[in-house]
Amino acid sequence: MPTVPLIAYANVSKSFDGGAGFERIVALDDVSLDVAEGEFLAIVGSSGSGKTTLLRLANRLIEAETGSITIEGEDVRTVDPVGLRRRIGYVFQSGGLFPHLTVAGNIGITPKLLGMGVVMITHDMTEALLLADRIAVMRAGRLMAVGTPAELSNSSDSYVVELLRTPRRQAERLHMLLPRDTAT
Repeated sequence: MPTVPLIAYANVSKSFDGGAGFERIVALDDVSLDVAEGEFLAIVGSSGSGKTTLLRLANRLIEAETGSITIEGEDVRTVDPVGLRRRIGYVFQSGGLFPHLTVAGNIGITPKLLGMGVVMITHDMTEALLLADRIAVMRAGRLMAVGTPAELSNSSDSYVVELLRTPRRQAERLHMLLPRDTAT
């Protein structure tokens, strides 16, 4: 029997007012994505690709225009936003600690978060490759690819290939800069 995803986005779209005289800005364009219980999913992409909008929709900081979002099978539109936000941890990039916890509490929270699921937004593809079970690649509001690091390495999409080149270039540079082991 299939399990219900922890978070499920189905054909979600969202746009924002572009301001006086400007067209609407499409932040998400028909995105479908599931996050399994216990999964660590990294969402990567350039600025403006839709990463943050995707997460803000899950806890109803903003509302989707089309599609549906469920948390543990429950449509977020039917849940009290305050109660929903208490069920979903949301850590902003500028602050990585929970201010109401001690240092020990902050360190000890990670194993508890992983019984649940973690969705991380990052620009750092190396970080995503090292930490995530799966990676979702966003570009201009579209979900370009989703897969394990190994699956993404076989992608033929030029944007995904370019994102994967950065960690390779970093690794090659480190290999050139670091002294080699000279033990005999």
